[in-house]
Amino acid sequence: MKPKQNNYPKFITRWNSRFHKGLITEDFVFYCNYQEGDDNGNVEMYRRVKSNPHDRDNSGLELVSNNYFASVGLFEALEAGVWEYISPTMKLNYKLAKEAGQFDE
Repeated sequence: MKPKQNNYPKFITRWNSRFHKGLITEDFVFYCNYQEGDDNGNVEMYRRVKSNPHDRDNSGLELVSNNYFASVGLFEALEAGVWEYISPTMKLNYKLAKEAGQFDE
């Protein structure tokens, strides 16, 4: 059984920024730095795992990507529309992006 969304950290701090839990799907957890505008560094994508020998904090997360591919994964997950959790900030950003035509329907 995968950990529930509430068991994941609310944010992850890096030396130069803070990434907030933004979206959880069946397989992935996306953390976002809403202050960073560069697609190469504003999203971290983690795989949800039962156990990971490298998991020092027992979070149930395994880093998949922290670059452009994480941003692409986030947009694909948003477009699919099947989430277990979406943060209030991500919900607003998604709504605004949809209104701006970011997601074709």
